[in-house]
Amino acid sequence: MIMVWDEFECVTGSQATGCDWEGRLATGTLHVGARQEWMQSATWWREQANAFLAQLANAQAQRYFPQFVEATGGLVVAPQLRIKPAGQPTTYHWQDWQNPLFVPHPNDGALRWDLVQWRDDL
Repeated sequence: MIMVWDEFECVTGSQATGCDWEGRLATGTLHVGARQEWMQSATWWREQANAFLAQLANAQAQRYFPQFVEATGGLVVAPQLRIKPAGQPTTYHWQDWQNPLFVPHPNDGALRWDLVQWRDDL
């Protein structure tokens, strides 16, 4: 689970850049930046639309506009940014905001930690 109090952002980037998150995302705002290859002028998009409509009479025509711009304009239409629920049910440590984040197991008297690293330069 990712919990972001303010905003979660997938910044602008190449269409080859991916984000494949499996789990829960809790955020106030989700921003997904444009893929650079898709940032074309209105004229370019109009030309693509006209070319798409013109080729529909052809027997070998692309029937759908996204597949047409992928074939002719080099744009990738398969989603590269995916946020999907976890494949297995997950139980989180807290049930509501009144309970602590970490609780001891019923068979354990207390929480025990192993110190992995100590840093004084924070």
